[in-house]
Amino acid sequence: MRIGGEHGLLYSGDVSYESLLFPADTLPRAAALIVDASYGDYDTRLDRGIDHIAERAANRPLLLPAPAGGRGIEMAVVLHERGFRVGLCPAHLALARVLIAAPGLIAPGAATRLEAAVRAAAPLVLDSVPQGVMIAATADAESGMAAELVRRWAGDASVRIIFTGYLAAGSPAMALVQEGQAEVVRWNVHPRLSDLRSMINQTQAQFVMPAFLAADAIPDLAAALELGDRLAGPEFDLAG
Repeated sequence: MRIGGEHGLLYSGDVSYESLLFPADTLPRAAALIVDASYGDYDTRLDRGIDHIAERAANRPLLLPAPAGGRGIEMAVVLHERGFRVGLCPAHLALARVLIAAPGLIAPGAATRLEAAVRAAAPLVLDSVPQGVMIAATADAESGMAAELVRRWAGDASVRIIFTGYLAAGSPAMALVQEGQAEVVRWNVHPRLSDLRSMINQTQAQFVMPAFLAADAIPDLAAALELGDRLAGPEFDLAG
């Protein structure tokens, strides 16, 4: 969202330049940029995470709690195309069918790939037998089918649980990871360090404010981006 044209402010939230289904537009120019910097100076490519998940899935059934409105259906396409049997919860199936019916919402050609993955997918139910890769909402297993399946399979050595996004303090996901009953493998849905560099170059912003990043992590990001005085802190005043 840009306010004030090329001399104004551009806000960019969640975005990934590695997405199979959801293409990202080039950003317009702006004098100031507020950008999602929640990954800090992290710069590992998505395909590294996919390889890690695939290695885990090759050894035993895998549960991937994920948001239906985002990376969950993308996981289904990628892992289906890697030869895994994919199971999808009702929330994922419903959204996938909406996107298939309106292919203009996703990348050109992606609807065909999504349709193939959905056609091959096994519908997940609460008493599903663990097999293949099972993708269920919600992302942190706080609610939805993921919560029920996690309750069934946490502590079961025959099923592996992997979370792929942000783990909130006190969430079931965080507790499982701390107890060694689940892993975290990031599936990139926010800009990496190299993406941030590209976004800053696209906008030619004179001032850049990192959003969603702890204050004590900002110096490392500033050093990695080599922005000097162009990286603004929370006291930044556009009018000044």
